[in-house]
Amino acid sequence: MIQRYAIAQRLQVDFDSSSSESSSSRLSDSSLEENRNRFKRVFNSLKEVGDTMDYAFETVRHEIRQLTGEKIGKETVKNFYYGEGDPKFRIVMLIMGWVDSKEFSGSANNNAE
Repeated sequence: MIQRYAIAQRLQVDFDSSSSESSSSRLSDSSLEENRNRFKRVFNSLKEVGDTMDYAFETVRHEIRQLTGEKIGKETVKNFYYGEGDPKFRIVMLIMGWVDSKEFSGSANNNAE
C-alpha cells in the first residue's frame, strides 16, 4: 500500500510540474517510460503461453474494469504497452493500479509460502 501511495505521489508531482496545462494532461517522459516498463514486465510475466497478445490485452482491460469500475479500451491498453500515443494521467493511473494489484498479490502469495 505504501508503494502504491509513493507511486501515486510521484506521478502527481510529475503531473503537477508538467509544462502542459491542457485538459489532456500528460506525464513526464521519464516517469511514463518507467511506468510503461513496469507494466510490460508484469504483463509479460502474467501472459500465459499460447495466449495471443489481443487476448492478453482484453484480459487486462477486463481486470481493470473489475478492479476500478472504470472503462478502458483494449486498444488503450495495447497502445500503452507499445508506447503509442501520449496517454492521459487517468489512463496511466488505471493501468498502474492494475500493476500494483498484480505485484501485491504476487508478493502476498510469496509471503504465504
